[in-house]
Amino acid sequence: MFKLQSKFSYIYGLLVIVFTLAFLAVSPTITFKVLSGLFPLLVMIAYKYRTTSFSYAVVACLLGVHHLLLIAMQRYQTVSVDVLTPYIINSGFIYAPLLPNPFYALGPLATLSIHFTLYKAEGDWWIVATKIIGTILCGLIAGAVIQFLHGLTLERDRFYKSSITDPLTGVYTFTYMIEWGQKLIDEGHKLTAVLIDLDNYKNINDTYGHFIGNNVLIQFAEVLRSVWPEALIGRLGGDEFVVLLTTENESSQVAAVLEEMKNRSYVTDPDLIPISVAFSYGIAEQTSDEATIEQLLTTSDKNMFYNKIAQKSKQISCEVEDIPEPFVDLLNVLSQKDMYTFIHSLYVAKFSKQLGELLGWNSLAVTNIALAGWLHDIGKIAIPNEILRKPAQLSNQEYRSIQKHVEYGLHLLQSFDIKNDVITAIAEHHERYDGTGYPFGKAREEISIEGRILAIADAYSAMTIKRVYQSRHLSTAEAVCELKKGKGYQFDPVLVEQFVSMITMKQNCRSH
Repeated sequence: MFKLQSKFSYIYGLLVIVFTLAFLAVSPTITFKVLSGLFPLLVMIAYKYRTTSFSYAVVACLLGVHHLLLIAMQRYQTVSVDVLTPYIINSGFIYAPLLPNPFYALGPLATLSIHFTLYKAEGDWWIVATKIIGTILCGLIAGAVIQFLHGLTLERDRFYKSSITDPLTGVYTFTYMIEWGQKLIDEGHKLTAVLIDLDNYKNINDTYGHFIGNNVLIQFAEVLRSVWPEALIGRLGGDEFVVLLTTENESSQVAAVLEEMKNRSYVTDPDLIPISVAFSYGIAEQTSDEATIEQLLTTSDKNMFYNKIAQKSKQISCEVEDIPEPFVDLLNVLSQKDMYTFIHSLYVAKFSKQLGELLGWNSLAVTNIALAGWLHDIGKIAIPNEILRKPAQLSNQEYRSIQKHVEYGLHLLQSFDIKNDVITAIAEHHERYDGTGYPFGKAREEISIEGRILAIADAYSAMTIKRVYQSRHLSTAEAVCELKKGKGYQFDPVLVEQFVSMITMKQNCRSH
């Protein structure tokens, strides 16, 4: 498409050439002819930097050359006053395109108009005034025309950009990718196409809400742009992206970059840990069989499908401790079922581990209490999503269903080689210090210390973690207050004081 800006540039260039030739024709000496040759050079520099403050300095130099040429024309009387007029009155069309605001050209025009008073038409001041007014009017007209063309160009560019870029992520649209991909193939470029599909992206939306889900997509697109700055990157829609590489990238090199991307973390909320995003991908290098972009993308789509089947994507990123291998798949299922429960379990494991270390436990006991924190809600795999994610208050029947997650969890863990103190902690994490908890109704020291620790960590995590289905979460101070209210009723009073001291100390360290 022949751009409007290009047409304007050609017309403006022609006007500058005409001005320059006119100056050359009337310049009285070699010195002034050289100055006439300098005139278009300064115009070119000012035009190149017209959107920056540097243009003012160049325009000042240009104006100085213009004045010198006009003075020479008057001194040597190489032209009559009527012939002098076009060199001034039409100058608005030269200066207006050179400045960030085209109406600023009225300043240079005012200084140029002085020459009418120095070289006046036979003493007729009304003619001089007319010429000065005409110069200003031409400057205003030039400014208005340039302003209109700038606005038209910006609006056209904005419309064009919106038609080829995805409004959410800023990468190209699929239609644009097809168009340019085919154009690159036709020009003889060898392409490597990569299709990327985020796994279980719906889980992110269900857990954090669509606003944060969209933010994850934006961050993912930014990562793609950072690892392949020269590539064409587009969004197919939803959670799928396409990358077209025009360089000689081997599939193994591209795959290595993609695998490294799986280690990246994405911010969902300042109060929550960053999450990893699992994705499947398909890579296709162009061969003679893929003569069109559609054929190349079809091949990469097939490869992505085979890769999705061949490998299980791991969504787990553990900050507290490496999870023993037998439990990784089980927790991966939990994360796909409900990401909130997975993150909650991570924090319960973290808090339980920290309290165990504060109590002076040995490394094996600390590892076991952390594992119990990871697995304490594993039974929620068997709870229907509509109950887990219900924003309103649960009915009695739904609450009884939630309570069964302890029983379901113990049943799921029967086939695993797991320590008794881990099983006991999981079984007792909903027991209450006053004996009103479930599932056994144990009280005080009848509840294992691991179970009492999990109960505190579980409650604190549930109170302080943000969730899309909750209107608000408690601050650290509010949650600590609630824990203290539960001393002797819901929680072990001694362990609560130790837990609160630990949390308060960490909070103070962060603030400093």
